[in-house]
This record gives sequence, C-alpha cells and structure tokens, in this order.
Amino acid sequence: MKFTDAHLALKSGQRGDIPLAASEITLGVPPSVIVSLRDKIKALEEEREVVKSERDEERGKVKLLREQLEEKEQEIKGLYRELARLEAREDKERL
Repeated sequence: MKFTDAHLALKSGQRGDIPLAASEITLGVPPSVIVSLRDKIKALEEEREVVKSERDEERGKVKLLREQLEEKEQEIKGLYRELARLEAREDKERL
C-alpha cells in the first residue's frame, strides 16, 4: 500500500489490524538493500579480524622488544660493574 492510499484510507475512517507478533510486521526494505547490508557487515567483520590479527602481531613485537630491552639493560649494568672493578684495580695498581 502506498502512502497516499494509506492516507486516504485513514481519512475515510478505515483502520488496519494491529499485528499480534513482530513476525507479522512486513518490512518495506528491498531485498537488494538487505543483501548489500549483509555484504557490508561481512566485509567489516573480515576487516575487524585482520585488524585484530595485526594488533596481536604488534603486541607480540612489543613484548619481544621489551624483553630485549630488559636483557640489554642487564648487560649494561653488568658492564658498568665490570668497568668499576677495572677502575678500582687500576687505582690500586697506581698506589
């Protein structure tokens, strides 16, 4: 039923029946729009999965870099201790 038909029917006092369930309500959305929206949803879900995968990969890289940084910091601390020992030994030998 078109809008003008519905408007005329209501103006003349005609009333339709109220649907008892949501399944009785018919949508005026063309099937092509529904198919298009479903395709868009599927594409967005696939894109989301790609982004999640890339995010997880980047998190793994960050974790590895943090571990490497911690190792290098420990190595630097060890080198400073060794340097201090060598300087102390050198000072002792001068005396």
